This record gives sequence, C-alpha cells and structure tokens, in this order.
Amino acid sequence: MDKENNRKTSTSYTYKYDFSKEGITGIKISYAYNGEEQTKYIPVKVVSVRMADVIVDLNETKTEYQYGDEFELPILKQTMTDGMNYSFQAERDSSNCQVINIPNMIDYGEHEVTILYENYVLTYTVKVAQKVVDETASQLKIQTRTAVAGGNVIVQFSFANMPEIKSMLFHNFVFDRDKLEIVEGRWKADGIIADWEETETKEMATFTFGENQSVNGFVFELELKVKDTCPAGEYTVSCSALVNATDENGYDKAIMLDVAPGGVSVIDDPRGDFNKDGIVDDNDAIYLLRYTMFGGEMFDITQSGDVNGDDIVNSDDAIYLLRHYLFEEDYPLYW
Repeated sequence: MDKENNRKTSTSYTYKYDFSKEGITGIKISYAYNGEEQTKYIPVKVVSVRMADVIVDLNETKTEYQYGDEFELPILKQTMTDGMNYSFQAERDSSNCQVINIPNMIDYGEHEVTILYENYVLTYTVKVAQKVVDETASQLKIQTRTAVAGGNVIVQFSFANMPEIKSMLFHNFVFDRDKLEIVEGRWKADGIIADWEETETKEMATFTFGENQSVNGFVFELELKVKDTCPAGEYTVSCSALVNATDENGYDKAIMLDVAPGGVSVIDDPRGDFNKDGIVDDNDAIYLLRYTMFGGEMFDITQSGDVNGDDIVNSDDAIYLLRHYLFEEDYPLYW
C-alpha cells in the first residue's frame, strides 16, 4: 500500500531481525516501487516474555485410579505473558518433574500428590477406588485384623479358586510404614523351599513344591507391629504375587490371579474391652458370650471376638477371655 498516494502498488520486500533483544528498534524493509528499489524502517517494540505460572492441567491429568493402576505423571501447562498485550499456555515436559510425594496407589480414598518442577511446587488430588475382585477368579485374599497402637497383629494370606501350582512369590508388600512395621513373615505350608527375606529396602517370601500341588486356603502370615503413635483408623495391607505351575512339558507357566487386599483396623479400645468401658474384666466375658448367643444387632462389638486364636468366634472365646482376666499371663489374647 502506498500510503502517500493511497493506491496499491506491486511490491516485494525482505526483512530479518533478531527478536531476542528487548527494546525499541527499527526493521529494515527493502522493496520495489515503480521499478525502483526503496528502503523503509519500521519502528517496533520488543518486550520480554515472562513465565508467569505453572499449573497441573486437571483436564488432561489422570486423577482417577483403581487398585493396581500405575501412577502417571501429570500434564503441566505453563502460562507465558508479556505483561501487557497477551498471554498463552504452553505444555511442559512432565517427565522432568521431581515427585516429592506420591500416594500409595493401593490405599483407597483421596490422596494429595506433591511434585517439584523447576522452582514450582505443585499439588493436586487423586482418588483411588477399590478394585472389584471377581470372586470366581483365582485370587490371593489378605485378611483384615483388629489391633491397638503399640500391639502386634498377624494378617493371614489365603488362596481361593487356585489350580495346582509349583511355586509362589510374595513381594512389594505395601502398607503405611509410618504406622506399621513388619516383624516377620511366615509360611504355613511345607515345601522344598520356604523362605522369608527381609532387608532395609525389601521383603520377599518365596515357596517351591517338589511338584504341582493344591494350595487353596491359608498359606502365609505377616506379623506387623502397630507403632505407638498410630492413630485409630483403617490401614490397607497388600502385596504383589507371582505364582507358577509346571505344564505337561516341564516348563513353568504363570498363573494369573487377583489380589484382594486386607489390612489392619486400629482401634482405641483395649483388646478384649467388648463393652467399651475402658477396662478388660469379667463383664467383657459376659458381653462376648451374649454376642455369640444373640448376635451383633443386640450386642455390637468393634473388634474381633476370636480371642483364643482358633479362627472361630463362639462361647469358647468368652471362657478364654474370663481366664485371661483371672490369669492374664497364662491366657494371652489373640488378634
């Protein structure tokens, strides 16, 4: 456009400028006008673009998980602005995040994730839903037991709907280590190899039969110590399980199974305090007997009634609890 004569002209022009420098400058434009070379300088202002903020893009970040899901790094978006005229968002490389804390994906409920990216500390919430376990599938069931702060508790591991197997491995034991700690793991079956290994960084239980055998039922127990500072609440316990069988050609084949996690229910009531009066005495034995006769609707209990450790709650537990009250050292209470 020829502004002076207000008419269009046929022009061609070239320009080159480094916009990395801030300030006011001119862009040199060379063009042809009426067959003659012309040169013009156009003043421009170059301003610096600032990184204004980094956010977690919850529209694209995975925040809904199920038990067993692998944690995914978030999608980060960084706002950039010149402070005057415009702003826009650019996607950042989330793989450079340093995860300050990552939730235990096996714990159900809401968890806060905190990550560090460059100089930004970012937090967001994820929800973990309990996995629906197929009751007809091969599975490892982990028991939920009741305990009090400062006490020990034994959590049992059992197989259900399992074909015959040759070997098994339990590892990656997952629980809140600020609240619970492992005392020992113990196999409850006989095999060629039955081992429990514990180091500062891992725990591993391995077991091998001489040949394929049926192992449905109780196979392993994990003894845990509830820390003195542990508040009342529900604490999930789970692990990874690898199970193999030998096929007709003598080769190992993996058995697919679901893991149904259990846990530890920490209560404030002393063990055996079934009527919740803060002490354990003969009244609790009577209360437990009534529970076994009339059920929980009339006589509710908030901890396991299996005080004698035979996996059955009946009148024998009430008698055992009375003996515990009379001769505590000779009749310790089981969890």
